[in-house]
Amino acid sequence: MKLRINLTWVFCLLTTMMLAQEKIKIGIFVYPEMELQDFAGPTDVFVKANRFTDDQYELLLFSQEGKLIETEKNTVTILPKYSFKTLPEVDIILVPGTPIEVAMTLSKNEEIIRFLKKQKQKGTTMTSVCTGAYFLANAGLLDGHKFTTHYLDAVYALEQVHLVRSNYSSTLSRISFL
Repeated sequence: MKLRINLTWVFCLLTTMMLAQEKIKIGIFVYPEMELQDFAGPTDVFVKANRFTDDQYELLLFSQEGKLIETEKNTVTILPKYSFKTLPEVDIILVPGTPIEVAMTLSKNEEIIRFLKKQKQKGTTMTSVCTGAYFLANAGLLDGHKFTTHYLDAVYALEQVHLVRSNYSSTLSRISFL
């Protein structure tokens, strides 16, 4: 009987917390030559999750200047609602991946680096997909942290960030949180 009461209280507490919690705001950084799958996949996960969580996630698309961007090979054009300057406070920032040659140049953009550092200083959780990790690395946000990227692109990461040892020899995951 005592176990049942404790579980009931835990359930009530969790339910109350869920109902009282505000929406989780996720800023999704869109930029030229971004890989469509690295943007669309994670975005769709939160869209689908909203079906089961009473719209718990608010997705805010933003780019450096808030202007139209075209994904890899000009496949899809996206008009973000926000820029670096107009993005409201968010809980999480997602940086999708891009072809390695784009990641190695665009991730060194000083304005992007300053923006990511400022967001992290505010306490925003940073996450990346695949080569989006290069943006976080060049902002110094991966130093001393475990992260993942595509195995073919990892050789470039070795030259750019300070790595930590891991007990894992390999991973299929291409998403990093920090």
